[in-house]
This record gives sequence, C-alpha cells and structure tokens, in this order.
Amino acid sequence: MAITAAQVKALREATGLGMMECKKALEATGGDQGKAIEHLRKLGAKAAEKKAGRATSQGGVGIEVGGGAAGIVDLACETDFVSRGETFQALLGDVVRHVLANDAPDLDGMLDAPFGDATLRARVQSAIQEIGENIQFRRFARFTGGGYGSYVHHDGSVGALVRFEGEGVGNNPAFIDVARRIAMHVASANPLVVRRDEVPADLIDRERGIFAEQVKDKPENIRANIVEGMLAKRLFAECVLLEQPFVMDDKLTIKKVLDAAAKEAGGGLSITSFARFAVGGDA
Repeated sequence: MAITAAQVKALREATGLGMMECKKALEATGGDQGKAIEHLRKLGAKAAEKKAGRATSQGGVGIEVGGGAAGIVDLACETDFVSRGETFQALLGDVVRHVLANDAPDLDGMLDAPFGDATLRARVQSAIQEIGENIQFRRFARFTGGGYGSYVHHDGSVGALVRFEGEGVGNNPAFIDVARRIAMHVASANPLVVRRDEVPADLIDRERGIFAEQVKDKPENIRANIVEGMLAKRLFAECVLLEQPFVMDDKLTIKKVLDAAAKEAGGGLSITSFARFAVGGDA
C-alpha cells in the first residue's frame, strides 16, 4: 500500500525519528502506526545493543524539583557535540522528570517504569537510534519531603541536589538563598558525607594510622591529641560537608553558614542528605 505524507508525519511526531525511518517502518508494517512504533522500538533495542560497548565520557546532569520531591540524574553520551544538541537535551529533561514522578528502587526499575505508552528504556533506545551514539542513563537520586537546594553548572557537567529539614525550610528568601549556595558548594567541594559520624570507620582507621606514623617522633603523651587534630583538619574538614570551609568564604564552615541562615529564616535548618553527579564520574 502507498504510505502517505500524513502517516509519516504522524509517526515522526509520535517517535521523534527521521522521516525515512518512519516511512520504512510504515512500509514494513502495512501502514499500521501501532505496529510501526513497535517495529521501531525493536530496531532501537538492536541499535542500543550494538552501541552499548562504546565509551560514554560526555553527557549532562539534570535536576527537577516539584510536588514535594526532587530528582537528579546523570545521562551520558559519546561526544560533547551530541550532549549540547536538542535531541539529547530533550531526553535529559524526559529522564529527570521521569525520575521525579516514579519511586523506583534502582536503575533497572526506573528504566522499566512506564513512560507514555512504553518504558523509559524504550525512550532511551529511541534516542540512541535517532542520534546514532551510545547513550547511558548512568545513575539517579530521588528525595522526598523537606526542602531542596539545587545547582547545575552552566554546561551541565556537574550538579548537586541537597535536602534540608527544619522549621526554617520554606518559601522564604533566607532559605532559598542558603539552599542554593550550599548546593553550589557541594558541586564544587565534592563532600563525602553530611556529618562526621557518617565517615566510614575503615577510612578513619586508615588515616589515623597514617597520621600516627607521621608523628611517631613526638612525645608519647601528646601524640594522640596531635593525631586527632590532624584527623579534624585533614580528613573531616575535607570530606564532611558540615565541617568543610565554605567555598564562598573559607573563614566559615558550612555548619556556621547554615546556622546563620536558620536564624534569619526564623527556624532550625539541617541537611539530611545530598547527591552530587559529575559527567564522566564514578557510577
């Protein structure tokens, strides 16, 4: 049967793929749009499989906040040219909105969650087919409740999402300002944990052993205090968010910045969790 321009246009609008791909799919399925979409999905899965081994060192970080929840995603591709393109950016937006709307336990669960009349996995495969590069949805974090600060660098290469609790959380200038500034700090300083008691015990023991070796020639009665001081300055101040020097004013720690904002906001503020993703970083 002859395939009309209107049929091709409708399929293109439904899938986002090129006109020739849509026309071939319609020809292969006798003009049935539903079957043509399924045909294209199968082709997309095959294309994704062929490209899955290619390195993905570029991409973008996306954040979405709304409806009492917040999500951050890391979407990777092969080249900077593609990461800046409209198709990839549209996919990035779809992925982060999908994360915001779905409470999936892991990456596979999020990929297999319904997206339109298919799944997010099918949406990614369709983009791979259209762009011609390997694209990987590498990781995500999703928070609910509380209030949020978020920041994505202008080129999308790094982003941070911080969750706050307390009476000071709300739509007030003091909270909004400090939440964004702390998110910017997290993006820049890359802390490991929020507070000291979250630092892994094996890391503390390892660093304590290194510092003890460095001060072994000091008098025995002061060695322990010196080591603890070194832990505070060289470990905790580097990896514990609340103890890090604020990147915008290193005379202040993040805890002091947070406490000052809480007074201005008229209620307590605490940081409960954060996520920081950088393009090309560890999954």
